[in-house]
This record gives sequence, C-alpha cells and structure tokens, in this order.
Amino acid sequence: MIEIERLQEAFRQATERAIKIHEALEIPYITSHHGQVVEMLHGEVVRVIEPNRFGNDSASSS
Repeated sequence: MIEIERLQEAFRQATERAIKIHEALEIPYITSHHGQVVEMLHGEVVRVIEPNRFGNDSASSS
C-alpha cells in the first residue's frame, strides 16, 4: 500500500513540475476543466479541444 501512495505522490509532483515548465516556456498544456478537454496556460483556458468530454452538460466555461 505504501508503494501506491508513493507512486501517486510522485505522479502529482511530476504533473506540477510539467505545468510549471510549460508555463515558464509559454507552452499551453492539455488538461480537463469543467468536464471539457482544454489547452490551458497560466490558469486560463486557451482553447477547448473537446467540449463536454466527460458528459458534464452543465459545465460552464470561465
């Protein structure tokens, strides 16, 4: 069980580092946001790639 927790923590840290690198280099990264697949940069949605990807019809884009 410890190994799973360590792997989850390592994944979380790697994700945070990747986002910081993308933002430092001004490269949008792909993630989910309000049930949509989007490109984001500096916490702002740059482009919606797949609207309502996860079946969240009540999603609002902000």
